[in-house]
Amino acid sequence: MDKTTGPYVFKKYTADTVFAAIASAAKALGNLVLLVVLSKMLGPQGYGVWAQVIATISLLMPLALLQLGWAMTRFLAAETDKTRISAGFFSVLTAATGTSILLSVLIFILAEPFATTFLKGAEAAVFVRLSAFLVLLTAIDQVLIEYFLAFRQVMKYAVFTIAQVVGELALITYLVFTGLGLYGAITALLIARSLLFLVGFCVIKQQVNFAAPALATLKPYLAFSLPLLPYSFCFWLIGVGDRYVIGHFLGATQVGLYSVAYGLGSIVQLLYMPLVVVLFPAITYLYENSMLPQIKTLCKYTLKFFLSLAIPAAFGLLILSKPLLRILTTQEFTKTSSIVSIVAFGTVFYSCSYIFSDLLMLFKKTKLVSFIFAGSASLNLLLNIMLVPLLGIMGAAISTLVTFGIHLVALSILTRRQITFDFDWKFLGKCLASSVLMDVIVWKLDPTSVQGIVISIMIGASIYLAFLIFLKGFNQGERAFLRNLIKRQFPSS
Repeated sequence: MDKTTGPYVFKKYTADTVFAAIASAAKALGNLVLLVVLSKMLGPQGYGVWAQVIATISLLMPLALLQLGWAMTRFLAAETDKTRISAGFFSVLTAATGTSILLSVLIFILAEPFATTFLKGAEAAVFVRLSAFLVLLTAIDQVLIEYFLAFRQVMKYAVFTIAQVVGELALITYLVFTGLGLYGAITALLIARSLLFLVGFCVIKQQVNFAAPALATLKPYLAFSLPLLPYSFCFWLIGVGDRYVIGHFLGATQVGLYSVAYGLGSIVQLLYMPLVVVLFPAITYLYENSMLPQIKTLCKYTLKFFLSLAIPAAFGLLILSKPLLRILTTQEFTKTSSIVSIVAFGTVFYSCSYIFSDLLMLFKKTKLVSFIFAGSASLNLLLNIMLVPLLGIMGAAISTLVTFGIHLVALSILTRRQITFDFDWKFLGKCLASSVLMDVIVWKLDPTSVQGIVISIMIGASIYLAFLIFLKGFNQGERAFLRNLIKRQFPSS
């Protein structure tokens, strides 16, 4: 089949989504196990330090990478010339390595004031120094991941991701249980990410030739990516900046409590993560091959099928958050169950917004994307500063919900100036009605054990699906589309 045709692209999109879903499931399971292990072994304060370290790394990643991962996808996704591919990859890798080394050294030097300001204790500085060079290792690992995604080698991405999850989880669990605590957990990340880079680099080196980094190669990449640096910082600030506000006003213990609740609530986002890693390369490929109608169709069904899963998941957490926290963590964390629910619904809004930001970046509107994220981040920070001192960590959850909702609306409106695709509002109503019915049944079941939760999820999902089918949530054409996706084909219509 011709690789420049719509059917081929959609067949590959389907297969890639499956591999990405497997990788996302592995990450979700790994994060869940880590949450259980570290929250139980380290307690709220220790887990709060861990959460702050991870949040700091995620903050610095875009700066360390100079957002060149986006540029590599945008400029190389449809590239076939091996010389250009090699030059692009090694130029990006060299730039990311240099920048991340500088950032790692800076964190090491500023470890004590960081620990005093954001963790309410200078004794945490040793952990900040230890984690400083995670910035370097995470950045160069991310370049490898971006390469696999840019060239839609999603199976390799999935294998790389699963190996990372298994390796980090095994090492962290072993070192924590041998008595090294938080020190062991951070050391495990350093070891695992070093080994993974060596393996991943060897795999990619078989596909590209060594090429000296060149400024001429980087110039168009940087022209595309640098306007996204404010976007990246604001993206981080929207997602995890509330931890810093909580840490400043309330201390590391409250950061730990909030981080566990936020992590459980944001698990809804994992339903979209397989699409995040394959959507932008796919629509870039379609755009470069002048297939605009296929882009609209792909975005339409991506959003619809995501919502058909995410809405019931968020409603399910509304009922199951407390028993899940009781089983997965200690008694201290169960009082945050209402925060889980609020974050879950906010995460649905935020996940939907990815489609619109991808479309804007497709049309190289990177400055506009940064502007929207800057506005959302400013709003989120302002709300957190106002509400956290008044309402505690509940104020941070409310800030998240409000910000994510406004963020989605703003992006969807601005995207319409570039491209539009249909959305079935009646379908949204049917999803909500089916989810409410599901919640009533699960609430009546009142599960309290692992077995009870699993059974409740199975019964609830069955009721949701049955009622959605009864309401004709998917029309005949959409059912045919879904059947063709399963068969790895795309309808000619």
